[in-house]
Amino acid sequence: MKCARYYQHVVFTVCLILAPIVLLSAEEMVPLKIGYPPRVAHNGPVLQLTSTNVDYYEEAGPDFGGFKPPVALMVPIGTTNVALHKPVTSSTGTKYLYANLPYIREHPTEISKYAPTNLDWITGGNKASLAGINMDFLQAGIRNQWIQIDLGAEVNIYAVAVWHCYFMQYTVVNDVVVQICDKPEFQENVSTIFNNDTKNELGLGAGKDRLYCETRWGKLIDAHGITGRYVRLYSNGCNFGKSNYYLQVEVYGK
Repeated sequence: MKCARYYQHVVFTVCLILAPIVLLSAEEMVPLKIGYPPRVAHNGPVLQLTSTNVDYYEEAGPDFGGFKPPVALMVPIGTTNVALHKPVTSSTGTKYLYANLPYIREHPTEISKYAPTNLDWITGGNKASLAGINMDFLQAGIRNQWIQIDLGAEVNIYAVAVWHCYFMQYTVVNDVVVQICDKPEFQENVSTIFNNDTKNELGLGAGKDRLYCETRWGKLIDAHGITGRYVRLYSNGCNFGKSNYYLQVEVYGK
């Protein structure tokens, strides 16, 4: 009888300790708020996506050309874009960094005036330029390349959002892989949070995630609170050519 009472006391005590923790955790989780870029009016023929392995959002009613946003991701209160204004490096170094789509057509080897001139622009927070005439973006090399963000310190990463080139209608970027690591070399302790390289063309292992169509909603990837300092994003051209384009990358953590 004494053992039974002792057991009940222990269970009651544990419940008193754990209950506030559970309630507190539930209260701290909120929908992640993301500043999406404006819709761009696309011109020209529409590319038909016939592949069953490509995710794309349906058009949203009267907003022609608009797409439904992804389902909100729940993150702890205090989660922010920890990649904002953080330094960016690339497998291409500082070569082949072009900006401004109309300008490139006439001057394919030059940077247009007032356009971004270095990789750090990718974390600068400017997602609105595509609504204007300039259509600024960065081209980070051709074929198999990566960009890497140094967050400055190890943090708990809950999500990564990337906008490649939604200004070109129905663009599908090839072999998108996103990894997190505590060392810049990415030799060990590497966590892969997204991989749609199903044929292992990058040599990082075959992925099981689906290809997706570029829209202004970008691609939001759940990182599940993984601890890391460096975020690396791979790509391998797109269905329109060999170039790798980036508008912005955001990393949400605390």
